[in-house]
Amino acid sequence: MRFNLHFTSVLKELDFFSRLPDEEIADRMTVFVLLILVALGFVILPKAESFVRDKRLSNATATIAILLLVTTFSWRWGDPTFDQYNEVLWYGWGDKLAILLLIGSLLVSFVVTTQPHILRRVATPPLMSAINVGSLVIIVVYYLPSVIQPFKGIIDTYHSRYFLNDLLIFSTGKMPFTEITPQYVGVLGWPIKLIAFLPADFIVNSSLIWVNALVVFEIAMIAILTKKALDTKSWAIATLLPVATLFIKVQPNYRSWGSLASHIPLIPGRTVLPILTLFLLSSFATQSDKRSQTLLSFFLGVACFLTPFNNVEFGLPASIAGLIILAFLIYARVVRPQFIVPFITGLLSSLFLVIGIYSANGSSITVSSWLVMIRAHGLGGFENLAMPFFGLWIFFYSVLGSGAILGSSMLFRDLKKRPTPNNEIRSMILLAFGGLWGSATLFYFSGRSLVPEIVVFLIPLALCIVGFIGIAKSWLAFDSSDDKPREANQFKLVFVPLFALLLIPLISISHAPNPAFEWLRMAGTGERWSSRALKQLPKYQEMIEIVKSNPEISFVYMGNDGPAFELMSGVENGLGIILLKDLVMSDEVTTVGCAPALNSRAQFALVPKADWFSPPDRTPCEGFVLQPVDPDSEFLIYQIPSKVSS
Repeated sequence: MRFNLHFTSVLKELDFFSRLPDEEIADRMTVFVLLILVALGFVILPKAESFVRDKRLSNATATIAILLLVTTFSWRWGDPTFDQYNEVLWYGWGDKLAILLLIGSLLVSFVVTTQPHILRRVATPPLMSAINVGSLVIIVVYYLPSVIQPFKGIIDTYHSRYFLNDLLIFSTGKMPFTEITPQYVGVLGWPIKLIAFLPADFIVNSSLIWVNALVVFEIAMIAILTKKALDTKSWAIATLLPVATLFIKVQPNYRSWGSLASHIPLIPGRTVLPILTLFLLSSFATQSDKRSQTLLSFFLGVACFLTPFNNVEFGLPASIAGLIILAFLIYARVVRPQFIVPFITGLLSSLFLVIGIYSANGSSITVSSWLVMIRAHGLGGFENLAMPFFGLWIFFYSVLGSGAILGSSMLFRDLKKRPTPNNEIRSMILLAFGGLWGSATLFYFSGRSLVPEIVVFLIPLALCIVGFIGIAKSWLAFDSSDDKPREANQFKLVFVPLFALLLIPLISISHAPNPAFEWLRMAGTGERWSSRALKQLPKYQEMIEIVKSNPEISFVYMGNDGPAFELMSGVENGLGIILLKDLVMSDEVTTVGCAPALNSRAQFALVPKADWFSPPDRTPCEGFVLQPVDPDSEFLIYQIPSKVSS
């Protein structure tokens, strides 16, 4: 999608777009266009009834939708990295699965519209029990290793290094967003501070244990939401439906990339609190006990503040989506307006709690310090690429936008027309939240426009699919129990795009992670991250040796794993971000990243050669004076400028 050059040049005059090239401005605008279409679709959807009654027009539209769905679903080209990374990164479901999806959706649509009695005959208790057992086996064999990470089987060390050190910031005595700018999360590490009195090695190791607990917690919440929305007794089926959609990998899976599992900041870092917000919202909307509703509304308010504070890219759209849905529920009289009071109380309580924690630690959080990384990636365009003209992104834009329109419309209009069972209300909320959250969060993709980066949107996509399944199940149950004489059974093409979406979890199972690879990693053949592994690094051992050999000189460590190194060694972390190379993102990030070293009382900074660009040709921070370089050393040693002037 590309806009007229004159249009983008006008937008470039705005400060928001001033540092972006025309292609990047156009990519950002695709999301604005989508949100405008969602708003328009919400308004005009009630007027579409006459359109649906026109069989020729609806069939023509359905045909176009089917062709676009199958084409974009299978599209794996148009990205300059495809030839290089197509065996290790996820570029979509592929041609074969698209054909299988088309055949399956045509078959299911035919049976549902012409032979609905077959479904009732086939869905016998023995068959459902067998499907339940089979689902459990698939979960354990194929997906469990992608969920749990042992110390010797890290899925992706590069992204893990960011996230695990983010979690350790608060335990070092420093504050996220002020003294150290986290890459992904600013709240989730606070619970680890509660065990800061324990040995440092245990604290460092607890970060990975905490990650595993959060992953299991998030998947459990999604499974519970699915189970209640579909009103099923089967935990295995309720878990497999979203998990199969989320954890999809390329085959053969010889490397640990190519799925949501490889992006550890996504589950749980960036998405556990949005899913918690959805979980609280869904429970609040379907709870009848007044006391429980009061508590749920309070904690929903807490979540709506902490979610964006933890990660603005994914958290702010989630909270906005939650507020929109809450407004719909109040308008439809599903919940009473009086519960706004505990909601606002929870919101303000969490705000004052955060301010109090920062004040108690002698820090002052500002909007500017909170948005440092957003400005570097979004407004600065760091490492951004132009979106392809066509491809998988169109599929995600369309599905998320459609989910937002349909789910919001049903919450706003249908709830007032008829009594609605709780499972259907939950399905509507899932559909609306997944669509609204996913659509707004696409700003992340528009600035990271490689096709594999869209893998994060499998999370809202899975929520939309579950919502669609729940709505379709309710429709089928209502249709089969209707006393009115049914229209003559005939094939309805309009249902094919819907059932194509509903079959995506089943199709995705065929691209599950390779169990041979994953279980070997689980057994300890993967990459390592633990206090023991970090202490065995040559740079850690040399750092300890340098510091002990020069007791009269004060040093700071300026390299990767700074928070973990500081906890274990006592050597102060002089880097204000997580990875050293990210100092080149922007002038603002450089200032933030160098501030701890420049403000410290240390005389020298130890900079690992392996963590920096082209050492020693480039200086990490302005004014640093490079000392004579030892070719056998792991470090470059810089004298800190404030000490030079003295």
